[in-house]
Amino acid sequence: MKHEAHYSVCLREGEQPTVTTTEAIAVPKDVLVVGAESTCTRYLSTLVAINLGLIDSETAWDAVDKIEKHGTSVTHRSLPHGGRDNFVDLEYCKNFDLVLVTTRDQFCSLAGKARIHQNDRAKAQEEQDRAFAVLAEIVEHCGRVHIWNYEAASQLGETYHRQFFRRAGLPFRRHVEVNEINGKYFRGTT
Repeated sequence: MKHEAHYSVCLREGEQPTVTTTEAIAVPKDVLVVGAESTCTRYLSTLVAINLGLIDSETAWDAVDKIEKHGTSVTHRSLPHGGRDNFVDLEYCKNFDLVLVTTRDQFCSLAGKARIHQNDRAKAQEEQDRAFAVLAEIVEHCGRVHIWNYEAASQLGETYHRQFFRRAGLPFRRHVEVNEINGKYFRGTT
């Protein structure tokens, strides 16, 4: 299956584009969704799997790391993954047609991580710093990478996802509402 991507450039009045292109991009067969813990990797993995036709329910992702069907797969990796010192590396990421990196407000993701995954705050910060370093390497060197942001998705909703999926070369057939998850870290702070 091919997906047509259109690239456009914002130009100042009177400028002409030097290059315009319309190219067919194959829908990726193997997608990796990766991010620091508590940056909504599971949410995005679910949304991608639904739109690739691998699952039909938001709850189908529970307790699995990879969903595969008919030669197409979506793999979910939080950093760290499966153990406190388990981080993916560049070689692992190069096994995928498409890598989607999840991001979220640093304070909120650290607070969520400390609440759910790593209750030692100093270790949580250390793991998050390492995750960001790994993600920077992935973004820099891993080929076809797109960065997804929770705050943008929660504010712009379906419009954000439609545009994000189009740019990533993914089909977009169904939207799953983004839950508001940052507020609990700000209530009573003003």
